[in-house]
Amino acid sequence: MQNRIGLMNMFIILLLTGLSMACKPVKNDGLPNEMKRNSVLAQGKCEPDFDTFFQKFSTDSIFQKQHVDFPVIEYYSDEDFPLDIMERSIDEENYEFIDLSKDKAADKQEKDPYKVETEKQNDSVFYRQRGINNYIDITYKFARKDQCWWLVEIRDMTD
Repeated sequence: MQNRIGLMNMFIILLLTGLSMACKPVKNDGLPNEMKRNSVLAQGKCEPDFDTFFQKFSTDSIFQKQHVDFPVIEYYSDEDFPLDIMERSIDEENYEFIDLSKDKAADKQEKDPYKVETEKQNDSVFYRQRGINNYIDITYKFARKDQCWWLVEIRDMTD
């Protein structure tokens, strides 16, 4: 009987140890999205005009990060199976600055030239980089929320 109790206690201890090791600590990476939006609004960092907003967004890494609706979803084509569309969520910690400042001259560059197309709708803008004689195809979706522009989606269909 004591052997059974001892084995049962050992099993429970091992089970609890395994469960505690499998759990990842919850990381509080700052304010929830709604509070971040309110902070940006309160600090007067909103640009109602998309072109003015985009000029800052494309060159200022701090401004850019403040205007990404985290976690931002990125859709991309699988390298091995290009017709398969994959999805990943990029949080604030793993986000990297996207330098869009060179896009105006991208169609003249020697390696991987591309052109830029901007499609504006009511409260959305689709900013697309399309390759010239190559397979570059990236679309950034911006949405206006609370009178501010936010990057809300990245779609990279580059093969």
